[in-house]
Amino acid sequence: MDSLQKGPPVSFIMQTGGAVAHADSGHYRLFLNELAMCRLDVPFFVAPGNHDVSNDHENLFATFFGSREFWFDFASVLKLLLGDPLKLPEECSVGAGYL
Repeated sequence: MDSLQKGPPVSFIMQTGGAVAHADSGHYRLFLNELAMCRLDVPFFVAPGNHDVSNDHENLFATFFGSREFWFDFASVLKLLLGDPLKLPEECSVGAGYL
């Protein structure tokens, strides 16, 4: 995270999976505490990876970060996350046919 503070300016950050090693509340809290210490002043998005959601019987990813599928607009470009690392594309609630 030091490189984010010392490097060139960024407009947003997307964590593309692997926020936690195990899907439990302790790991999620540790990740969020580390993130808070960075004091980022840009939007931060979390895309789920296999460790973030495997064995996530309590749906903790959604509790800490929200939906596994989302979109946002940045600089007139639509960014989409339409997947779940543990599902085939046709099993996701929003599929490619939606586009």
